[in-house]
Amino acid sequence: VLVGERLGEGVKLLGIFTRTDLYRKKPALEKPLGERILEALPEGARRVVLALRKAFPQGIYLVGGAVRDALLDRSGPDLDLVLEPGVRVGEVARFLVERFGGSFGLHYAFGTARVRVSFGLTVDLAESREEVYPYPGALPQVRPAPIAKDLERRDYTVNAMALSLATLELLDPYGGLEDLRNRLLRPLHPLSFVEDPSRIVRGARLAARLAFRFSEEALKALPPALLPEVLKGASKSRLRDELFLTLEEDTFLEALSLLEELGALGPLYGLKLPPRDPFVRLRWGPLEDEGFPPGRARVEARLLLLLYFQENPLEKALALGLPKRLQEALALLLKGSWEEVDKEALGKEPLRGVFLALFPGKEGWLTEKRRVLMGRDLLQLGLKPGPRVGEILRQVAEARARGEVRTFEEELALARRLIGDGSFSVPQ
Repeated sequence: VLVGERLGEGVKLLGIFTRTDLYRKKPALEKPLGERILEALPEGARRVVLALRKAFPQGIYLVGGAVRDALLDRSGPDLDLVLEPGVRVGEVARFLVERFGGSFGLHYAFGTARVRVSFGLTVDLAESREEVYPYPGALPQVRPAPIAKDLERRDYTVNAMALSLATLELLDPYGGLEDLRNRLLRPLHPLSFVEDPSRIVRGARLAARLAFRFSEEALKALPPALLPEVLKGASKSRLRDELFLTLEEDTFLEALSLLEELGALGPLYGLKLPPRDPFVRLRWGPLEDEGFPPGRARVEARLLLLLYFQENPLEKALALGLPKRLQEALALLLKGSWEEVDKEALGKEPLRGVFLALFPGKEGWLTEKRRVLMGRDLLQLGLKPGPRVGEILRQVAEARARGEVRTFEEELALARRLIGDGSFSVPQ
């Protein structure tokens, strides 16, 4: 393109503008990443960050999922902050409560605090530290360290970014921003999964929630971490906690499917992928209309349903360390068929919800009030009022509790036999 300037009747040639010049032209300046992250935070979180910027000139960093989600334009519910040596967790926690109201709890042994400010935000505070694993799968030994060392212990590069509240500089030592743009989950080093196999489960959960995929490095790092000798030393509590966290997600089925596809669901938990339909009924079926409670009850319901379809489900429940009430609930579901289940024993959620997911169409049966043997029924059989009435009712109730009688007709037949054992005549 010829570029010129009109001078009277003529034109003065100023130069030539070529395609190359278009490529060389600098794009309009984008807003700095730190400002973008700050603006992407929910209003309450942004208020907290701005207050901390003014009160503490250095040493506080926004880390992990909060940075990742802000860069993805997703608003997370909480804030994770790391404090470098010199900034005290208790001091920051007290400042937030005095500034915004609320409450906090301190864990001196771990150098952490959780603050719940008055407008509903949860702020997790932790001293920056480094971790040393004494052997594969073991719980780490920790000691105070600068922020750079703290980022070294993260699971994936997209979670290993930190925003300095003082300068709004983004620390990204492992290329997390580039992996975020490519929607990749890349571990920080080849032995990351060997150090902590629960990171595999966390990755599957993130991949399902954010539509990410495991990098080639992650796929290569999987097989060594799934060897029996590695998993033997892995923290069972961490693996259990990660499974429970996965079951809290709306995309838990996708996460379990990914673990199965990666060949990790069996080695990590001894589980196989269950059929999908009962979970769909549990999640979107009539339970929603009946106010099936969210939170822990729903997680327990999904866990019971997951175990129901496994081989040796009670053994797996025991291996996962489930409380006795959930083991008993699972045993009740394993009776064999809905006809064999004592509906009075189903009780409240989550067991009731799991039953309806397994046996759709039985809502009426479940809510139908069961007729039980009463004293007047015995009198109609010809038994005279007296202590014998109470004794027979007690024996029938015990048989009902043991599951030996399940219907009114069966209770009546048992009462006839008990009366027949005595010196009473029974009218036919």
